[in-house]
Amino acid sequence: MLPGQFSTAAPHWPKPTQDSEKQRCNTIKLCLQSLEQAEDAPDVDPRRKQGYDQSVATIVEEISQAVEKVATLGLKEQQVLNDLIRLAARLWLDICSQRYRILVVLPNSSGNVLKVTKGGSKSLKLVVKPEIRRIGNSHGQELAKEEIIGGWNGADAAYESR
Repeated sequence: MLPGQFSTAAPHWPKPTQDSEKQRCNTIKLCLQSLEQAEDAPDVDPRRKQGYDQSVATIVEEISQAVEKVATLGLKEQQVLNDLIRLAARLWLDICSQRYRILVVLPNSSGNVLKVTKGGSKSLKLVVKPEIRRIGNSHGQELAKEEIIGGWNGADAAYESR
């Protein structure tokens, strides 16, 4: 698939092993440690924090552009969006630091709303609530077991574009 293209097919996830899940969990814990410690701490890799900050800034910019297609963002709203994205990024790291794997499955939407031009579509179908699945247990075992977390079956809604 080319950059900027959006697939409606479900992604193929490799089967997790106990070793791969342990490595994933430990790697994310190192990232969390880098974010929580002072930048001049001797065992902190500054590239992790810089990469995290750059990723958050990019996401804030892209989501701001998408939201501005359906709403006006003032300085207060942009700060709220920035805070929300930082919280979401931190939540993602916290989730990934668990011994089980969480999958966030998005129902079909209008495609990549970041690429939709103004006036290009009368409405946008956006994901309101993802489906969330858990693979494995808190001990990093039972990796063949996958279940939907209660109350997280996924939902979407249509919004008129400006």
